[in-house]
Amino acid sequence: ARSSSGYGARSRSTAPRPRRLRALLAAPLLVLVVACGGGDGGTGPGGGGAGGGGSLAFEVSRRDLRQDRSTSIDLRNGTSATIGPITLGGGPVLDATGVDVGGVSVVSIPSQIPSLAAGEERAVTINLNDRGLPPGDYELQFEARVNGQVRATVALAFTVANTSMSSAVSIAIAGPTQVRQGDRVQFTADARDSQGNQLSEAVIDWFLLPTTAGLIGNEGTFVAYEPGSRRIIAVSGSVADTLTVDVSPRNATGSLTLESPGTLTHRWTSSVWVQGGFAYTGTRDTRDAGGSSFPGKTLYVWDLAAAGGPSLVDSLQVDAATVADVHVRADGQLGALAHLGASDGLGGITLFDPSDPAHPTVITRFTDGLEAGVRNVWLDGTHAYVALEGDAQGLRVIDVSNPAAPAVVASFFGGVSFLDDVIVRDGLAFLAHFNAGVIVLDVGNGMRGGTPAAPVEVSRIVPAGAQVHALWYWPAGGTLFAAEDDADTPGALHVIDVSDLSNPTEVATFESGGAPPNRLWMDEAAQVLYVAWNGEGVRALDVSGGLFGRLELQGRVVAQPDIAPGYAGASLCTPSTQCALDIAGAGGLVYVADANTGLVVLRPGS
Repeated sequence: ARSSSGYGARSRSTAPRPRRLRALLAAPLLVLVVACGGGDGGTGPGGGGAGGGGSLAFEVSRRDLRQDRSTSIDLRNGTSATIGPITLGGGPVLDATGVDVGGVSVVSIPSQIPSLAAGEERAVTINLNDRGLPPGDYELQFEARVNGQVRATVALAFTVANTSMSSAVSIAIAGPTQVRQGDRVQFTADARDSQGNQLSEAVIDWFLLPTTAGLIGNEGTFVAYEPGSRRIIAVSGSVADTLTVDVSPRNATGSLTLESPGTLTHRWTSSVWVQGGFAYTGTRDTRDAGGSSFPGKTLYVWDLAAAGGPSLVDSLQVDAATVADVHVRADGQLGALAHLGASDGLGGITLFDPSDPAHPTVITRFTDGLEAGVRNVWLDGTHAYVALEGDAQGLRVIDVSNPAAPAVVASFFGGVSFLDDVIVRDGLAFLAHFNAGVIVLDVGNGMRGGTPAAPVEVSRIVPAGAQVHALWYWPAGGTLFAAEDDADTPGALHVIDVSDLSNPTEVATFESGGAPPNRLWMDEAAQVLYVAWNGEGVRALDVSGGLFGRLELQGRVVAQPDIAPGYAGASLCTPSTQCALDIAGAGGLVYVADANTGLVVLRPGS
């Protein structure tokens, strides 16, 4: 599931360490019940009590819910005039020491009262969800606001019971007390019995206060979302330990400066590959410009060393409606185009010779078994790995040892939906298989005995939301980044821990709240991930320090420039004038395939 802040987590007791602050939790925990009507506080002007005093007021100033999480309270207009609209919702949540700890979501029915006539009452149902708070007594201020001003409050007291079962009589947390915002850190807890023996199997419940200041996960894994002083709490049975942690700001600073671009505005740009001082860009669909129509059947070649920015030096025309992807093999001796649609209705790939990188030449167009069309292509050694268009198609592996006579030697389908992207690294093929999630195949790594001609599945994972569209594998970080292509939900980038390739685990997300991300490229030495984020342009993300939780809350955005300033023409990403579809890097620069304007060049800075 997607990571979310403030969730308590449970682990086993680990490293021994003597420690300081220990709070013995009362078991069972008791709640003092205020007199009047089974725990309801009396009315009065201080809390906006019963409305004889000419005010907007709840029927009581305080209600004790104990371990209940739902109640109904009347709100009365005691004035002589109609009041509205009235907005209802939760305010501060205080612990027993009076500190605001957050951690409670409130659902009010209704959430707004359009108007309340003089003398009129309205029942308000309040539901609380306190997930993430440690055992203890709390009080929520529930508020009625008019024009942003609090006009009535009721204090809702509630108890979070201790459900931990353990024979521990002491517990001690070990871990750093100084951490940086966004860095993944590990805490451990040592629980012991009355004889001083370590309880290695003791269940440990982990909590964070304030709950919204970060995420505490299984085994005491922690990430801070905000700078400041935070409390890490470990509970086992009736004992707890608290460690105060000071969180410093991340200060992820940097810039992406626009350099002179390679402008192309009569065709839509689809993709980019950079190698050997040249950029190769594909085109897509049909674009109307200057009274003519231009189909997406062209590969453009740009000299990146030219004075004044990228210089268009050549192009290749292929029989296609869209050149969906382009890839040049690491040795620079073979290139491939993925294409959709054609005059004969056949999809496929075109292999080309880039040995003269400024003037590549077509070797062959290959369609056998690829007639549905190819979305993406990756060259590795003597094989091409292609993602076929359409449901139930999947992966094809093509022997290109003789580029003039390619042949399909293997296929793989993940069981549902379609394959959107494939990358190959270290003998492993990583498949962005949409609703089937991410699938890892051994195609020569040796861990499962797979070969290009006989791929063997290593593992798979379906990230929350699925619809996996594109990938980047970072071996040194044991991390796989997966872009989710769901336009109906906030654009999400999923982070998957693949340090154990047999057991991938989703550990983090970055949600933009808008368009879905498209393609990825990473400067692995600098530990910066660059994302072509469709209509939101380009995001550069600091991915150092371990990844956990909600990355968008951790101050990790290094830069997000406008890549199309001043552009006012037609856009594939309407209403945005930016439309970043693909991204690559080389020679200290970042190159973006902007559908609307062509090849955008960005220079990273500190």
